Amino acid sequence: MPRDLNVGNGSLLVAIDAKYRIADLYTDDGWLRSGDVGHLDIAGRLHITDRKKEILVNASGKNIAPTGIESLVAGRLFIDQVMVVGEARPYVVALLTVDSAALAAFARTRGIVAASTDELLGHPAVRGEAQTLVDQANAQLSRPEQIKRFTLLPGGWSVEAGELTPTLKMRRKIIDDRYRPQIEALYERT
Repeated sequence: MPRDLNVGNGSLLVAIDAKYRIADLYTDDGWLRSGDVGHLDIAGRLHITDRKKEILVNASGKNIAPTGIESLVAGRLFIDQVMVVGEARPYVVALLTVDSAALAAFARTRGIVAASTDELLGHPAVRGEAQTLVDQANAQLSRPEQIKRFTLLPGGWSVEAGELTPTLKMRRKIIDDRYRPQIEALYERT
């Protein structure tokens, strides 16, 4: 069960944004609120699974940690990056970017001839393989966390386009805004 992680009893340098009160940074018993979500395993090892501010709350009120879902699909076969969406929505959907070189290699091994990455994205074998990857990930997730629908996007997100931070973290709001029509289409389909 994910819990809010707190840090205490050690040397720690903390930069405090002026909009936060110092009292809000600490629990009543003196622990620093880290903003991380994680759990301890049976051996007592700490596993950080997400950032508290990235947690999605779906329409049913279920808290969903997107990073764990995304990591099950990202980097597999021709899928490059993944961003799940589901805040205040009935189910989770995903934007999947493809690595065009890996996609071309996949197409060659399957004997698929296409003129462009966009053309390959619509090919039934490509969609079917992407669905298989999503299904394999879904088998490891609870029902509310499962990706119900997805769309394949032809290129990856980048720092230059403003979609990633310099440390390569997704800027979810920017990506969400940029791909709003594709996201809405995933929720409109029946």
